[in-house]
Amino acid sequence: MFGSLSFGLFEAMVVLMGALHKLEMTNIGIVVFGKEVCLVKTNEQTWRNASIFTLMQQLRFNIENDTRDADALEVAIDLLNQSTTRGEKKIFIITDGYGNCGNRLALVQQRAERDGIDLVAMAFGIDQSNLNSVYKRYLHCTTVKGLPRALRSLFEQEHQILAIEWPPKPIENKRTTTEEEKKSLFENLEAKKIFDQMVKELASERQIMTLNSGTPPTNLTVDICFCLDCTSSMSRWLEATKNQMISIIDSIHKLIQKDYPSLKLRLRFAIVAYRDLNDRPTFIPCNFTEHTADIIKFLNELKATGGDDIPEDVLGALDQCLKLNWSETNARFIILITDAPGHGPELNDNPDIDQCKEGNRTHSLQSICDRLLTKEKAYDLMFCRIKPKATEKMEKAFAAAYAAKKDEVDKTFKTVDFFDDPKQAEIQRCHFIFVLDES
Repeated sequence: MFGSLSFGLFEAMVVLMGALHKLEMTNIGIVVFGKEVCLVKTNEQTWRNASIFTLMQQLRFNIENDTRDADALEVAIDLLNQSTTRGEKKIFIITDGYGNCGNRLALVQQRAERDGIDLVAMAFGIDQSNLNSVYKRYLHCTTVKGLPRALRSLFEQEHQILAIEWPPKPIENKRTTTEEEKKSLFENLEAKKIFDQMVKELASERQIMTLNSGTPPTNLTVDICFCLDCTSSMSRWLEATKNQMISIIDSIHKLIQKDYPSLKLRLRFAIVAYRDLNDRPTFIPCNFTEHTADIIKFLNELKATGGDDIPEDVLGALDQCLKLNWSETNARFIILITDAPGHGPELNDNPDIDQCKEGNRTHSLQSICDRLLTKEKAYDLMFCRIKPKATEKMEKAFAAAYAAKKDEVDKTFKTVDFFDDPKQAEIQRCHFIFVLDES
C-alpha cells in the first residue's frame, strides 16, 4: 500500500486510538500484515511504549509486496472468539483492498459473519482502492475528517453516503460515564414503570373474570410477544437490548406475583425477529412457550444483519406476531423494539431514505391495526423506542389508530424509552481488532 493511502492509515490510527481512549475502551487488539502477520497488541494488554514502538516499526510500506489479508483476518477472528468480553465484536481492517489470498478472503468474511463479528474495511486517501470489489461492508474517505460521517452512514444504513466532510467542531466538555452507571443501565425495571400498563390490564382481566364467575380467578394466562428489529442498524443496540429483554423475562413474573400473590400465573413468551423486505429470511419466529430458558437461548443466537435502507418491515413483523399460537386469554401483549420506522408514507415521512416508498404491498397500517384491535381478540401494543426522532411518525400513527378504537376495545398503545440514555447504551463493552495493511 503506497501513496496517500499509507499516510491515511497513520492519520486514521491516531484518530481512532484517541477516540477510543477518550471513550475508555481499552480492550483493543491490533494486527499488522504484509508478507507476515504480526500481532502487536491483544485486548488484554495495555497501551505501553513497547506496543507503540512495535506498531511504528511494523508500519513500513516500502519493503513487502505480499498482502496476507485473509490470514490477518483469521488471526483477528480467533482473537475475538477467544475473548471473554461480552457485547459487540468488530474488526476494522485498514487496507487498499489488493491482496494475495484470492478466494480465501471471501471465505474468511463468511466466517466472521457466521461468528457474529462485524467486519468493516476502510481506506483513507485520494488514491484508488479495491474495497468495493472484495468487501461487503467498507468505506473510503479522502481524508480522516470524513470518518465520523462515513461511520455514521455505514452503521445507520443511510440510503446514500454523501462525500461531505464535516468541518472541525469545538471540543465539548462532557462528563465521563462511570462503570456504576453502565451497570445500572438494565437495572430497576420496576422504577422505569415499563409494565405498569401490563399490570393494570391484568387487573381488568381479573375483574371481568370475577364478574362472570362471582369469585376472583385463581388462574390466569399472560402472553407476551417481543417483536425485535434485527437489522444491521441495530448492531450497536442488540446486545444491550438482549440484556434488557432477559431482565424483563426474569423479572415480570415476580412483579405480577407481588401484586397478586394468590394468583396462579401462566406466563408465556414468544419472539419474532425481523429484518427487511429483501432479506432472507425476513422473519425468524419463536412460538409461545412457558420455558424461559428456550426463549433466552433463541434470543442469544440472534444476529444483527441485513436492511438495505433505514425503514424496516415493521408491518410484516406485526403480521407474523399475530400468526403465532396465542392463547384465549385477554392478557395479550406485543412489545415492538426497533430504532427505525416502517416503510411507506404512513409510518415514515422521509421518502429519500426509503427504498419501498409505497410501503409494504401486502399489509397496511389499517389492516394490521384492525387485526390488533379486533373486539373478540385484541392486543396491547408497547413500543420500546430507541431513536424517538426517527420513529416519531410511526409512533403517532399507532397511537392514533388505538385512540380511534378506545370506545370499542379496552386495549392501549404505550410508548416507553427502552434505554434511559441511548448514548449511554452505545458505550457497552465492545472488543475491537484493528487489522492494518503494511504491504
